[in-house]
Formats: sequence, C-alpha cells, structure tokens
Amino acid sequence: MKEQKYGRWPSPISTKSLTKKALRFSELATDKDHLYWLEGRPQEKGRVALTCEAGDILDPTVNIKSRVHEYGGAAIATSNGHIIYMNDTDKCVYFNDKPITNPQQGRFGDFCYDKNRNCIYAVREQDETNTLAEIKLDGTVRDIASGCDFYASPALGQNKLAWIAWNHPNMPWENTELWLWDFTSSPRCIKKNASIQNPFWADELYFLSDEMGFWNLHTLEKPVFTINADLGYPPWILGIKRCASFHGKIACICTENATDSILLFDPASQEHTTLDLPFTSISALSTTQNHLCAIASSPNRPTAVVKINPRTCSFETLKESKTHQLDPRSISLPVSISFKNRTDQTVHLLYYPPTNLNYTGVPTEKPPLIMRAHGGPTAHAAPVFNLEVQYWTSRGFAYADVNYGGSSGYGKAYRERLNGNWGIVDVHDTIDAAEYLANQGYADRKRMAVKGSSAGGYTALAAATFSNTFAAAVSLYGICDLEALTTSTHKFESHYNNSLIGPYPEGKDLYKERSPINHIDQINCPVLLLQGSEDKIVPKEQAEKFHSALLQKGIPCTYHLFEGEGHGFRASETIEKAVQLETDFYASIFLEK
Repeated sequence: MKEQKYGRWPSPISTKSLTKKALRFSELATDKDHLYWLEGRPQEKGRVALTCEAGDILDPTVNIKSRVHEYGGAAIATSNGHIIYMNDTDKCVYFNDKPITNPQQGRFGDFCYDKNRNCIYAVREQDETNTLAEIKLDGTVRDIASGCDFYASPALGQNKLAWIAWNHPNMPWENTELWLWDFTSSPRCIKKNASIQNPFWADELYFLSDEMGFWNLHTLEKPVFTINADLGYPPWILGIKRCASFHGKIACICTENATDSILLFDPASQEHTTLDLPFTSISALSTTQNHLCAIASSPNRPTAVVKINPRTCSFETLKESKTHQLDPRSISLPVSISFKNRTDQTVHLLYYPPTNLNYTGVPTEKPPLIMRAHGGPTAHAAPVFNLEVQYWTSRGFAYADVNYGGSSGYGKAYRERLNGNWGIVDVHDTIDAAEYLANQGYADRKRMAVKGSSAGGYTALAAATFSNTFAAAVSLYGICDLEALTTSTHKFESHYNNSLIGPYPEGKDLYKERSPINHIDQINCPVLLLQGSEDKIVPKEQAEKFHSALLQKGIPCTYHLFEGEGHGFRASETIEKAVQLETDFYASIFLEK
C-alpha cells in the first residue's frame, strides 16, 4: 500500500459512477405469486417506473408518484390481477391502463382495492383538505371519512375497513387513531392515545402501537408480541409496510439499535424466530404465496429487491440498485460507536474509516472528517452500503452518521429526547460526536465538516453557528430560519415544530433564538448551500437569505440552485453536480494547495 495524504487518495469511484445504472427502490406490491416494485431512475430525470421480474409493466412516459403530504408514498396497489397507480405525468389515478380520476378531483395515494364493491379506497388531498375516499371505476369519487386533518393506511378485511387518522398538532409517530367501518353503520374510532400504524388483517385486525415504549404488535384486546425493539418506523411517507401475514404467522421488520432484521411471530405458540439473513436495513416487506419479499441492504451489499425463503433463510436477489466493481477490501464498513454526551446520556453513531486497497494515510496525520446529521429529524441512519459514502472514504476521508437524541430506531424514549429541544439536543450531540471522534484519534480536529439535508441541514448549520468545532458546513435544502419554516411549509409539517420547539407564536422567541439566520455574527466557517428550485417543504428563499447574509459578513459561501429539483435531488446531473461541488468545496478548505 502506498502512503498518501488523507483526502488525496485516487479513487475508483467518480461522480458519474454514483448515478450510472443506479436505481432507487421505494415500494413493493404483491398479487398472489407476482411481485412488483417501483424504481426511481436518475438517468431518466428521476422518473419512477413500475417493474417486475420480467421487466417494466407500463409505458415509459408514465411517472408513478403520489404527492400526498408532498412526501407521497403508496403510489401503487395490486390485487386480483389489477394494477392501480397514481400517474404523476397527468395527475390521474389509473386502474390498469385506464385513467379513472382527473386532476381536479385531488391528489391520491395509499390505494386499497375492494373487489366485492368494485371500488378503490384511497387517501385524498384536495385544497389542503385530507379525507379517505372511495373511487368508483367510472371515476366517481366520494369521501367516506372526513373531519380529521390526515388519513392513512386503509386496510380491507372481511366486510370491514380499518384506517389511521390523526390531527394537528400531532405527527403520525406521536399520536394517531385507529378507525373501523363495517359499511353499514358510521365509522368509529376504536383505538387512540398512541402512535398506531400499519393496520392489517390476518385472523383478526392487527396493528403496531408504541404505547409500551416501542412499536410492538397489538390486537384490540391486548399486545400480542412485545419486544424491546421497534417493529414500526416513523411514517414520513404513506404505505410503509412493516408487517404481513404469512402462512399463519406474522412476518415483521424489527429495528433494534438502528439495525433491521426480519422475524416471524407465531400467534398460536407466541414464539418468534429471527431469520438468519445478512441485511441490516429493510425498507419494505411483502409476501407472495411462498416467499417473503423485501427491499434490503447491508454494509457491503447495495440495496436490492430480494425474495426470501423463510424456511431455509436463503434468498434470491432480483435486482440491485447499483452495481460496482469495488474490491471488498476497499469497502469501508461501519463501526457502531456509543458514547456519553455532555449531559452524560448515551448517543449512537456509525463511523466509516478511510478505506482504499491501494493507499494508506501518512502516519503523522489524522483524516478529515465528514460528520452527517440525518434528516427528519425523526428518522435514523442505518449501517448500510452507500456508494456516496464510499466515494468519500475511498479518497481518504473519515465519514460518520450520528443518530442524535431524537432519532428513531432506539425506542420511544430516545425518540422523545428531542421534544422541545430541536436545535439543542441534535446540535449538541452532533458537536459532541465530532469531538469524541477527534479525541479518540479517528479524525483531524482541525479538518472536520458537518453536513445534512433538510432537517439535517438545519442541524449542520446550527452546529456550525453555535460552535467552533467545524471548519466547514454543507446544507442540502436545509433550514436556517425556523420561524419562516413554520409559517410557510406544507400542511403535513405545519405544526411539527410545536413538539420539537414549542407552540407558535407563543414561543416565537425560541424560534428566533435557535435559527442560524439570526446569529450570522457567530458563524465563522465556509458554507456550501445546495437547493432545489421547486422545493415546497423548505423553499429556496431560506438558502438565498442565508447566502446573502453570509456574504455580507464576508464569510465564504457557495450557493447553487438546481432548477426543477424539489425536496431531494432525483436527476443524475443534479446528483453528480452536487457531489462535485462538495468535493471542490472540501478541497479548497482541507487540502493543501
């Protein structure tokens, strides 16, 4: 191995290789023994296609996407040989090849087909009013449940329909209600006062509830399977399926310490088995007649659609999101680290060391560090293979994901650490994580950058503003003004800050106090701002305002607006350009001329 300064290692990964033949899997749908999934394709401007083992199902002009809540999700359903989907190209719901709604009827998602009544149940969003709707195949739409601020997860049983609803100021991972309708009397609320999600029918109605500290499996009568791990996940999007009935058992995705596994629970014996599989992150689960199907990944394996035989714990990879020719010895594997923060609470992070088969660092120096704060903030980073992470580690950078207090994946109590403390707990934990890595010799204290997207972008900007720990900050469509976010963001998150910070406008001073835009005098490091022009969640005005303020102070700040992109970059040209800008940004700060 050749000695070379950290950050300067020649890498086999280029910006173009990040998106070449790259796919983003987002949903699974099964119908008897047929499996379907969605593929986001950066090379096609981010178009989302419906495909299966035999190939694409629909015309290449179709872009499948639900925009309910802006984040969307659950844009397809399959049942009895039929395919239902939301076509973002013409904004219509399709039943097989026929459009059955028009854009004036609203945005739809989370479809459930009722063959007996020959209709579709779906979440409907029209003029910022959300309902649960019935869509007849002739295009007639009527609301069957209204009055709540949000609806999700319609689940059809034997002459019964269950769903989830919730109201402001709650988010769906805070407090929801379970509703039931027998098609004869009025719908009624049958369970509340917890975060309830993923209702589904087996021999009876099952659902997930966090009332005992973790999202565990319940029926109306009692909790039926409890474990100190989460079977649920914060439902930022519609249609997250974490449990499914399978040959008299219930298959579940189980998250413990931010790491996923699949287990089978037997309601009759009350016993469960964890399948011996290599996956550490599983974003979707479904079942065919004889197999479990999942979107899964691991630290050395790209995300893939897989078909699992639960009896043998063998699996078949149907399609990978990315192919690469990296030697296994050049793949940086995450090291799980837990440490005590400034208030003596445990915080978790994943550390990816600089790794390159052909190069090693100069013994007299430590590597530059990229510290990433995940978005959400109610979400978490998982130990998975990410080619963009490898892009950095193969060049001699250390990379770390911090699961700060408030992250999911560690139970309700850890998740609630952020209540009232957004901008404090997450920021302090991110700073403390970087300081810990520097103290342990994992990183060069003078060459540490903090980055994040969306809520993670806020944490990154705040960490750079309210400390001198970082020498650079990178924000992708991040927040710099909490007050502006609260008054201008979309309906889904319009009251989110009530729990994260406090009621508005009563707590207006807190919003100002925690906003980096109001403390430009305290920030002294260069900043890179990357933003989409069509972002409805964090509008471009936030980045533009921060950019202008930094330049007025004389702080180096690069701002790049990507036309046509929203909250999250989808097109290959955008992804490649964003990473190149970040590369050049670090080179100008960390690497010797």
